[in-house]
Amino acid sequence: MKVLYSGFADPSHSAFGGYHNIFNFPACEKILLSHNYFLGKLNRKYRLRRIPLGLLDLDTRRQRHKYDITHLFYGEITMIPFLPYPKDAKHKTVITLHLDIEKQRFHKIFLKNLKSFDGIIVLSTQQQEYYRSKHGIETTFIPHGFNTPIFNFKLPQDTHSNSIDQSRINLITSGKNYRDFETLIKVADHFKDDNRLIFHMVGTPGDIKLRLAAFPNVRIYPRIDNDEYYSLIKSCDYGFLPVTFATANNALLEAQAIGIKSILPRIPGILDYASEANIFYHDYTDLINIISSLKKSSISEDILSHSHKFHWDNIYTRLNEYYTELLSK
Repeated sequence: MKVLYSGFADPSHSAFGGYHNIFNFPACEKILLSHNYFLGKLNRKYRLRRIPLGLLDLDTRRQRHKYDITHLFYGEITMIPFLPYPKDAKHKTVITLHLDIEKQRFHKIFLKNLKSFDGIIVLSTQQQEYYRSKHGIETTFIPHGFNTPIFNFKLPQDTHSNSIDQSRINLITSGKNYRDFETLIKVADHFKDDNRLIFHMVGTPGDIKLRLAAFPNVRIYPRIDNDEYYSLIKSCDYGFLPVTFATANNALLEAQAIGIKSILPRIPGILDYASEANIFYHDYTDLINIISSLKKSSISEDILSHSHKFHWDNIYTRLNEYYTELLSK
């Protein structure tokens, strides 16, 4: 079996958290990444970013027949939505979907052409049910992989040169996709006079940083490296992940890989990955009651053990079975 992977390495993900680790699959024969094409190193916020993504997709279509499997591993971002992938009896095409598709431009056209793929992978059971019930599209749930991070312990300082205070109860929130920042800000405001609690913010959008900076119990960090990031997670008592939507959430996988408990909404997507040893809330009142009763925490062996099921080697085994089944059809 020879596999061609097409996609990109997301710079916002930590070294161990990116889905691009899929291309360490043993049968990977070639990798096409968008940053190797014209304008490929542009920041994603620029519309010209569509140029290297389009060139990547066109080149993928040109080269795919040399391989048994072609896998677009960030498919809804890199595929030109107007162009289906024609089927070929000697070659199979696979796409992985990560995002809330209804928030994507041209999603109706994309959904129509999605049916041209031989295999469609989603990262949560909720998405699997969504595509089946709403669009009549069959998909396969194969989880996101995540390896145990290897890092040198090196604690960062926040934007005011403060180091973590281990006498407090420390909660860390990282990332921005689908984050429920309004709830986060309400929580920080509610507990602003509670000297027991400190909220640590990593990878927070600029406008949210400005609003959170008003609270004395919030620590905001500049961009930090992998060693600093994982050291900070390990030094916190809890992850705090208010989100409105999830397929695979890297912040949750990162915390679990280190054995840190997270405070999580009980929503689909989160439940596909979260150990029951985490703490779950149903609504805002429930969340306030949970945070009010927190105590200092330590590494959870149950969470560490649970995280092993998502190691990339286990995901590669499932991918191999999936590819093999596709090729037999």
